[in-house]
Order: sequence, then C-alpha cells, then structure tokens
Amino acid sequence: LRVDWAQRDTELCQALQRHLVVLRAESPPRRMTRTRLLRLLGEAMVRRNLHHMPKLDALLTQTVESALNFGMRLIDHAVSTLLREGGVLQLWRIKRRTGLRRSRHWSN
Repeated sequence: LRVDWAQRDTELCQALQRHLVVLRAESPPRRMTRTRLLRLLGEAMVRRNLHHMPKLDALLTQTVESALNFGMRLIDHAVSTLLREGGVLQLWRIKRRTGLRRSRHWSN
C-alpha cells in the first residue's frame, strides 16, 4: 500500500490547524512544544515520516514556542485575567499568576 505523502501532508496540516484553535484558547496556557503537537497527530507515524511532509514540518517549526515566548504569553494571560477580574496590576500578582517568580524572565 503506497502512501500519498502530499495528501497526508495537507491532511495533517489541516488537523494541526484545527487543534491550534483549541490550544491557543486554553486557560491557563500550556507551552506549545513539538512533542505536544506531534502527539495530537499520532506521534510515531508523523515523527518517522516528517521528511516526507515539508508543509507540516514548516507549520510545526512556526508554531513551537521558545521558553521566552511562552513566558511572555503567560504574562499576557495573567495581566488580562487580572484586569478582567478587576484586580490591581502589581508585579507580585503577575508573578504569582504566571508562576515565573524565580525565573530568568524577571530582572529583579
């Protein structure tokens, strides 16, 4: 049985894009890692054959978050949640919400 890799590439890209809509709306946010995204698609098959699917590989590379980008997204989420709840924006509250208190993301 031969696999049409171009069709599989397109189908998996569409599936990943549908998953991304849900993942981006998660509260609290979770980091978008390559492993997490591949698990949604049936990791073993995709990981072994990723070299046949250049569009999916590019979409994964574009979507995966660095630790710094994820930290910034956590901060954005914490600030918007505090504002929505009517809380006062104070650095300690944001740090507590994000869990980044002892992180290299903060200068103090």
